[in-house]
Amino acid sequence: MKLKLPVLTLVCLLPLLLPAQNALTFSTNNIAITITGYVGASSGVTNVVIPTTINGYPVLSIGTYAFYSCTSLTNVTIGHGMTNIGYGAFWDCDSMTNADIGTNVLNIDDYAFHSCNSLPSVTIPNSVTNIGDGAFSESYSLAGVMIPDSVSSIGYGAFRYCHSLTSVTVSDHVTNIGMDAFAACDGMTNITVLEGNPAYSSTNGVLFNKFQTTLIQFPGGLGGSYTIPDGVTSISDRAFQNCNNLTNVTMANSIALLGDYVFYNCIGLTSVTIGNGVKNISEGTFSYCTNLASVTIPDNVTSIENVAFAYCTSLRSATIGNGVTNIGAGAFQICTSLTNIAVAAGNPAYSSGNGVLFNKPQTTLIQFPGGGSGSYTMPSSVTNIGNNAFAYCAGLTSVTIPAGVRSIGDGAFIHCRGLTSVAIPNSVKSISSVAFGACIGLKTVTIGNGVTNINSSAFGGCTTLTNLTFFGNAPTLGSSVFTSVPGKVYYYYGTSGWGATYGGLPTVMLYWPPQIAGNNVGVQSGNFRFTITGVSNQTIVVEASTNLVNWQPIRTNTLTSTSTNFTDPQWGNYPARFYRAR
Repeated sequence: MKLKLPVLTLVCLLPLLLPAQNALTFSTNNIAITITGYVGASSGVTNVVIPTTINGYPVLSIGTYAFYSCTSLTNVTIGHGMTNIGYGAFWDCDSMTNADIGTNVLNIDDYAFHSCNSLPSVTIPNSVTNIGDGAFSESYSLAGVMIPDSVSSIGYGAFRYCHSLTSVTVSDHVTNIGMDAFAACDGMTNITVLEGNPAYSSTNGVLFNKFQTTLIQFPGGLGGSYTIPDGVTSISDRAFQNCNNLTNVTMANSIALLGDYVFYNCIGLTSVTIGNGVKNISEGTFSYCTNLASVTIPDNVTSIENVAFAYCTSLRSATIGNGVTNIGAGAFQICTSLTNIAVAAGNPAYSSGNGVLFNKPQTTLIQFPGGGSGSYTMPSSVTNIGNNAFAYCAGLTSVTIPAGVRSIGDGAFIHCRGLTSVAIPNSVKSISSVAFGACIGLKTVTIGNGVTNINSSAFGGCTTLTNLTFFGNAPTLGSSVFTSVPGKVYYYYGTSGWGATYGGLPTVMLYWPPQIAGNNVGVQSGNFRFTITGVSNQTIVVEASTNLVNWQPIRTNTLTSTSTNFTDPQWGNYPARFYRAR
């Protein structure tokens, strides 16, 4: 009997090579071709032509990362049958000067031409409907681009950091523009939206939504002063990012919502007037505005979010109104010129003293101004030093921590390079991570007997720290607590948990200072006499002075028990004589 074998239809999924040494590689499903790369791309290929067909099959797509980092490639011609240019297809082809895109391409996928730094212009055919996220981002030489009527969507960051791009026209068919689509284009002075567009509009080169209630993008090359028009109720995330020529901004009172990082890295911004409708200064709103000199937060603002003014290195003063009830982490972090933070007296949540920001009852020190210098004594009411409270305060040379402080927050004194010594009181229970990290001028630290835990890298990078003296038992250590610390750990006789090393540092045992027994002091048999108490085998030096300024050693003795008697037959030769033991 003859058996009929079933006929199988096979689909070729393996890459094939054209018969040439330097050739396109591709895959096929026996219906169409996807270009996957180029053999010899690393050997200096400068020109690539992608045909309309290969082996009779239409070439419809360029695959993911097909020509990734082909740094010698200068020219590419894409056949007219192509419909898709894939993710990162020409990413980092930084010698490319010409890209001829076929007239049937529908999709330019995410990051397709990312970081093509030599590409001066590109013509997008009137077939493309989608320009993906970051499609031309960081193509620094791109100065000319035409967005045809066919495009309906421009993705997130599509032209971000295209520094040479001076203008762009948005057709009336575009219904989606992703966040940061034209952000940090610091040569751009004009964004024009055609009047028939149903979703967007523009005025004076600025991109808005259709009804101009949301400001979406301020062109990065515009400069001088700008007043946000009345009627605008919100500003999109990063709308003014990297607008380096912008010097002054006045917000309309209609504005209620600020997006995150709205004015991020506006290095020319010197002043800003916050409108009466704003409730929230969002995360990073003014961060890295390195020329912003002062800021007043009006009473209508209720929240200042994380790092809102971080790295504003010229900011000298900040005034916080009555309405603020939340200040996020690092809101004024690394403001290295800031000398005064003033809080309105009626504020229910916060207060200030001598330019320092506290919570209302001044039990938590939130922010020491980054431009503060010299010595600082915390109020006795402080029980908590907040995270990063003194971070990067390079001018701080000494700080007095009061006896009631219980916790020292993460990074509380990180990079305080002028700080030379610190005494941590017995009330402190824990020293948090990197609390004193990279304090490169710190030489001596004393740690009270209440500390039971020192967290990771608390003193890491303190490269001149030579003396750490502990008054209590050895605290539990996190990782890398003393990385790059060159010194020794000193601890007292009678405390526990110590070994030959501690956290990788050598240890030295100390004796408690000797005491002069107050109930056995006086003249006996013509000699002045008193009893000294200490620890067996402790060496004691007795010093004398006539003026409490100049001290001279007059007796050295090693205890054989816990006390010894001292007599001074010469005491009567002085009008007054004082004693101390060490």
